[in-house]
Amino acid sequence: MNLISKDVLWQATADMPWDDVTIRKPPRGEVIGTMRLRGMNGEEVNEWQDAAVVGTGKSRRKSKNALALLIVTCAINADGSPFFEPRDTIKVGQMPGYVLEQLGEVALRLSGLGDDDEAKELVEGFDDGPSEDFSSD
Repeated sequence: MNLISKDVLWQATADMPWDDVTIRKPPRGEVIGTMRLRGMNGEEVNEWQDAAVVGTGKSRRKSKNALALLIVTCAINADGSPFFEPRDTIKVGQMPGYVLEQLGEVALRLSGLGDDDEAKELVEGFDDGPSEDFSSD
């Protein structure tokens, strides 16, 4: 068995995966435009998960800006620079749900969280009441 070396691992994972997402407007699927999203690195995933949950203990609940924060973190320009600034998070959160859903799904997948039920919960169906505690196991 050939085990990977650290140098090979660092080189192979240096570039974050990205994808161009065609945003479509329901119900007829009219194309609005294309946005490029990249995956988050491990540090960004941890920061996003921390920011996506507010409160502690039984009052712990999903942040209303979790999905917008995910998109702000992952949206990039063609040159790889950030598309949004952090101050855009509130405005992104006010975009139509169909846009947020399309972008959020791809951002989760590119960040390795597409099959993570807890991550999906953070970006789905927000309520004002307390929700279950989220662990970071």
